Amino acid sequence: MGQEYRLSLLWKTDTIRRILKNEMYIGNMVQGKQTQINYKLKKPVHNKKEDWIIVPNTHEPIVDKEKFYAVQEIIKSRTRTRTKSLNLMLRGLLVCKECGKKMGYSTSHFKNGNYTQIYTHCHTYQSLPKLKLCTPHNMNYTKLENAVISEVQNICRKYLDIKKCKQIIDDNNNNVQNEIELNKEKSNLAKAIEVLDFQIEKLYEDKLKGLINDNDFSRMYEKKVNERDSKNKKLEELNTVKFERNVVDYEKIIQDFLKKENITAYMLNSLIEKIEIDQNKQVTIYYKFADLNTLS
Repeated sequence: MGQEYRLSLLWKTDTIRRILKNEMYIGNMVQGKQTQINYKLKKPVHNKKEDWIIVPNTHEPIVDKEKFYAVQEIIKSRTRTRTKSLNLMLRGLLVCKECGKKMGYSTSHFKNGNYTQIYTHCHTYQSLPKLKLCTPHNMNYTKLENAVISEVQNICRKYLDIKKCKQIIDDNNNNVQNEIELNKEKSNLAKAIEVLDFQIEKLYEDKLKGLINDNDFSRMYEKKVNERDSKNKKLEELNTVKFERNVVDYEKIIQDFLKKENITAYMLNSLIEKIEIDQNKQVTIYYKFADLNTLS
């Protein structure tokens, strides 16, 4: 709790950067940074700087303009353009066990820009190393990725025999069939309710035209309304029924791992919830499927 509280009090680098680049501090009024495209969309869209409306000298500045523009040059000089994007299959899965934050990545490369090694690191430590809010957690990413794939393959190979795998798939298929039958019953009920609504409306018309007397109308109306209410209640009950089933092709993913080919980030993300790395570089894999967690 104390660690999380300390982290929450820290200013993020993005926040500091926004403050340093804000022209309000040199007396300029800046508007039009964002646009609300649609009233239904709560998240605004950021406009390009050339589309901003900047009115100079609208209020007393609190920062000297010469210093402000000197800072802008420093920021530009420290901005690096990434020439290559790293295709990492474990991206988004690696988590620091101590602080709970996502792991970051760094590279060592030759002068020509070719990547040679990729390393993981705790994002909290990397951002603020002097505060010692966490530890480095540095690991060779390539070795880690290979070890994770090998471990997942080992789990599939060692514990998920054909019978076990078949049982999981059969359970999933049964749930799919039950859901199909449930949807069919719900559809039939909805259609029956529509028919009853039409029949009740027709009774009113017949009564107004004098085709049926008041007693017959009351008797038939009560019968139709009770029947409709009963079906509405049944439909509401069916709408609360849910079947849990796997949304991925479980058998295909396992077979792909066992064949040691076509391993993709999608497969790993379909099987793995997260991968924790502690300060002693111990790795723990948490799977999305309870069966794998109990068997690992």
